[in-house]
Amino acid sequence: MKRFISSLLILLNIYCFKAQTPMLSLENSDDFVNGAYYKDLNNELNKFVGTWIYNDGNTSFVIQLQKVEQYYNGEWYEDLLIGEYQYLENGVEVINSLSRLSSPLVNNAQHYIDGNQLLKKMQIIPCDNCGMAESRVLLFFTDPQRKYLHNKLVLRFIDNNGVETIEVQLFSAGSYISPYENAPKEPRVPYGSYELIKQ
Repeated sequence: MKRFISSLLILLNIYCFKAQTPMLSLENSDDFVNGAYYKDLNNELNKFVGTWIYNDGNTSFVIQLQKVEQYYNGEWYEDLLIGEYQYLENGVEVINSLSRLSSPLVNNAQHYIDGNQLLKKMQIIPCDNCGMAESRVLLFFTDPQRKYLHNKLVLRFIDNNGVETIEVQLFSAGSYISPYENAPKEPRVPYGSYELIKQ
């Protein structure tokens, strides 16, 4: 009888949560409502999930992305992408945070790549080659040694005859306060455009 009552209470709590939490589309998240769930209703984030590699001779850039559903950020619930990366320059590893994706000590708000803002053709960095209905995604990008910098990534998914790629634009997202004289002005992964192929 106790098991039945416990099960009934759990189901009732789930039902009440769903009944009281409005589910809104991630694509229409301009005005946030406390307690709402901003869901990736059209699964736009799914196409970015996986391991992506850029390789240009002795330089390589690897990004791993995962989708987290119904993450609570302290004010509302949301679907988002989280990720980590590795960068090698002239064959030398500059940074490698890939192991953080599987670490139980790192919560979803602590990853060096995260976000979920869906962009259309003319938003942020306009995309001349994008279709009017095509969605790109804007993510935050952190260099753990240069956390004072505010960086972002714009990802665009492209399927080239079965070869899945993402166009990545890494750029400065605004001003910052330099922590010391002559502090680096870019993350260790240089600002610019990269084309990464899904592995």
